[in-house]
Amino acid sequence: MLTYRQQLLIGLVLILLGVLIGGYSLFRGALEDAVLEQARDAAQEELRTAVYALRRMEAASSEESVRERLHELGRKSNARLTLLDREGRIRVDTAVSSPETEEIVSERPEIEEAAGGGIGNSLRYSPSVHLTFLFVAREVEGIGGLEKGYLRLGKSYGPLQDRIAAGTYPFWGVLAIALALLLPVYYYLSRRLTRELDRITEEVESMGRHAGRASEATLHEFVPMVRNMNKISEQTHNYLQKISMQRDEVEAILNGMEDGVAVLDSGGRIRRYNRAMAEIVRSQQDLTGRMPIECIPSTELQDEVEELLASQKTNEGRSLYVTFYNQAHFEVTLLPAVFEESGSCEIILVLHDVTELKRLEQARKDFVANISHELRTPITSIKGYTETLQHSPPSDSQTLSSFMGILSRNVENLDRLVDNLIHLSRAETSEESGGFLEEEVELVQVLDAAWQVCLPLAQGKNLVLEKRVPEGEVPSVRGNKEQLIRVMLNLLDNAIKYSPEGERIELRITDLGTQWQVLVEDGGAGIPPGQQMRIFERFYRAETGRSGSVHGTGLGLSICKHIVQRHGGYIDVESPVPGGVHGARFFFNLAKYRQP
Repeated sequence: MLTYRQQLLIGLVLILLGVLIGGYSLFRGALEDAVLEQARDAAQEELRTAVYALRRMEAASSEESVRERLHELGRKSNARLTLLDREGRIRVDTAVSSPETEEIVSERPEIEEAAGGGIGNSLRYSPSVHLTFLFVAREVEGIGGLEKGYLRLGKSYGPLQDRIAAGTYPFWGVLAIALALLLPVYYYLSRRLTRELDRITEEVESMGRHAGRASEATLHEFVPMVRNMNKISEQTHNYLQKISMQRDEVEAILNGMEDGVAVLDSGGRIRRYNRAMAEIVRSQQDLTGRMPIECIPSTELQDEVEELLASQKTNEGRSLYVTFYNQAHFEVTLLPAVFEESGSCEIILVLHDVTELKRLEQARKDFVANISHELRTPITSIKGYTETLQHSPPSDSQTLSSFMGILSRNVENLDRLVDNLIHLSRAETSEESGGFLEEEVELVQVLDAAWQVCLPLAQGKNLVLEKRVPEGEVPSVRGNKEQLIRVMLNLLDNAIKYSPEGERIELRITDLGTQWQVLVEDGGAGIPPGQQMRIFERFYRAETGRSGSVHGTGLGLSICKHIVQRHGGYIDVESPVPGGVHGARFFFNLAKYRQP
C-alpha cells in the first residue's frame, strides 16, 4: 500500500509527465509537419530545376545522354532521380545500376497523383534500396526519346528524421528542470502533514496492542480526532477484555466436548464450530460460511435447518439421524435461538456419535435372526421325527435306527452350537475385560494338542499333515493356552472339513522378527475373494463347492478372531494360496514372549 507522500508525489509526477508528453507530442507533430513541408517544397524546386536542365538538352539526345545528365543532377542535389515512361516502367534511376533490377512497384502514389496533373508527392519505403524517401514527381514530354513520361525526385527520409529529433532535444531539458522544481514543492506540501499522520498512526497502532493514549496533536486540525480516539480506545479495551474472557471460556467448553457443535447464522451457514465438528466431517479446510449439506450428507438435515430458520420458533428443537460416507451414524440435534433485538434466528447444531449403539443394535438383530435360523433346522427335524416316533413308530429296526441317528446328529449340532456360543461369549467377555494373559505359551505344544484332537477326523480322510517349526529358538507367546488351542482346533477343523481326501494340510510357525506367525494351509476349494472379508462374522459361512455337504455353525472363525484380538494379534486369510489356483491359508500373528 502506497503512503500518502508517495501517492502525492506520483500524482504530481503523472500530471507533469502528462503535460510534457502531451506538449511533446503536439510539438513533435508540428515540427515534423513543418520539416516535411519545407523538404517537400525544396524537392519540388529541385525537380523543376532538373526538368529545366533536361529540356535544354537537344531533342535528339539519346537515352544514355539523359542517364548521364540525371546522374550529374542527382549528385549535385544529393537526390534520387528517376525517369519513367507512360506505363510507369523505370527507364533511368540514379539509385540503381540497372533499372531492370528494381522490382515492379504496383502502387506509386506520387506517379498516380502526377498523372492527374501538377506535382505528386508521397513519403514511403522503397524496396529497391531499402530506404524511406520523400518522393515528388511531375509529368514530362520529349525527354530521353519519350513522347510522354514522368520525372521523379526522391529525398532520403533519414536526414529529415535527424532534423526532427534535433528539434525535440530542448524538451528533455525542460523535463529535467520541471522535475527538479517539483521536489521542493512536493516536500513543502507533504512533509509536515505526513509527519503528523505518521506519529498519530504509530500511536494508534500502539493503542491496538495495549491500553494507552495518543499524545496531543501538534496541528490544530487533528486535536478533536485525537481526543475521540483516546476515548474510544479506553472503551474498546475494556470491552475487548470482557469479550476475550467470554470467548476463551466458550472455546474451552466447545473444544472439550466429544460431540460436534456448530452455530448456523440466519442464512443457514456455519458461523462457528468446535474441533470435534471438523474431525467428524473430516475437513482440512475452514468450515466457516458453508451450508450443512456441504459438510454433512443429508438433504433431510438441510430441509430441517431451512424450516427452522423460516419459522423462528425457539421451542421447536429437532432431532434426526444421519449416516456419513464411512458408515458412521450420528444423532443430529437442532436448537434454534432467536435474537429479539436484531430479529434474526440462529441454530445450534450438535452431532452425537451413535455408531456404536447402531452397531450393537444391528448386531443384536443379526444375532437373533441367525441364532433363530440355526436353531430352527435341528429343532424342526427333532420335532418331526419325535412326533413320528410317538404317533407312527416304524415297525422295522433299520428305519428306527435311521430315525435315531438323525435325532442324534441334530442333537450334536445343537450341542455344538451351544458350545460355540459359550466360547464366543467367553472370548468377547475376556476381550472387553482384558482377562489374564501373563502365561508363557509354547506354540508347538498348542499345535500338537490341537492336532491330537483332530487326528481321527484327518485319518478318516487320509489327510497328510506337514508341520514346520523354526529351529533353535522355542516359539512362545504371552497368552492363554486353552484359548489358543481353541483357535487352532477351529482352524484345523475347517481345514480337515474342506480338504478332499488324500490332500495335505500344512502347519507352519514363522519368525517375523518381533512376532510369531502361525499358519494353517489346506488344499480345498478355497474361498471366493468377495467373501473373504466376511468369513470372520458370526454365523457367516462362505459359499464354496462343498459348503452344502459340510456341517458347521458359522461361529468358529468369529471365535478365532476375538481370541486373537484379545491376545493383541492379527488374523487373516489368503485364498487361493500363493502360487496355486485353490486352497486357503489362514494365519495369525502374535507378539513374541521375549522380544529381541
